[in-house]
Amino acid sequence: MFPTSEKKLEKYLAHFNLAPQKKWGQNFLIENSFHVQLVKAGELSSDDVVVEIGPGLGHLTQFLTPHPRLVIAAEIDPDFVRILEDRFSAFSNVKIVEMDILARKTQINPELLALLEKEKDYTYKVLANLPYNVSAPLIINFLKLPTPPERIVVTVQKEVADRLKAKEGTSAYGPLSIMAQVWGKVSVIANIPPKAFYPRPKVVSSIVKIVSHNEYRTKILNLDVFHALVQAIFGMRRKTLQKALRTNPYFDLKREDLPYVLGNLDASCRGETLNLTEFISLSNRLSEKDIALK
Repeated sequence: MFPTSEKKLEKYLAHFNLAPQKKWGQNFLIENSFHVQLVKAGELSSDDVVVEIGPGLGHLTQFLTPHPRLVIAAEIDPDFVRILEDRFSAFSNVKIVEMDILARKTQINPELLALLEKEKDYTYKVLANLPYNVSAPLIINFLKLPTPPERIVVTVQKEVADRLKAKEGTSAYGPLSIMAQVWGKVSVIANIPPKAFYPRPKVVSSIVKIVSHNEYRTKILNLDVFHALVQAIFGMRRKTLQKALRTNPYFDLKREDLPYVLGNLDASCRGETLNLTEFISLSNRLSEKDIALK
């Protein structure tokens, strides 16, 4: 049985002489109703390949096993890997891998991408209770892949969920908002109180769903330019759009090119007020002008 109370889980971990590791952001979701909601939002089929990040002891994994063709459960903690391998040894559709999912903290681990390449004829989805300390970079790096997941359903801090769904002109609006909303439709499935975890975090969490679509993505002429533009704008989010474009570390933008690049946009507005369509139009004009990336 999977421990579903603080005392039972604490006792279970003590049996293995283990404890949650703060350095890996280990907070175990022990309220099963939220796992059920997460899996339901994944809309899994027998043709799906699921990537689960940070499975821990397998609390979510047990709810994934009946559905997809394959579950790739990537766990960084070698002690938990051994427990997972023992627990799910009878499941032919579960592959436990010991892995830091973020290589150098800047990209999805190539070993995982190699595993997904072997399953390229199937749809893949990311379903996970993400470690708090890497949730935002994980989501961004999955979305930036040449072939992003068809669907991401993950537990994150509510603050991250707020950033994912934030609209232009708000304090939460930033690179994470734009990346997520350009790549897919973002919705919050549920908020999770601290008492549903062991150890209890100091913050409320949320289950977030991002469903991939091409409404915006296919309109971007150059993804590298688009990514650099977003970083340039939000690296100077309190500056005017004109100043952010002229003094950023990403583009070699000449003053005479500025009127064309800005188009109908107000040069004195702040970049954080631009909506997704305006970011894409600005990015495409940079690309059309062949403004050099530094």
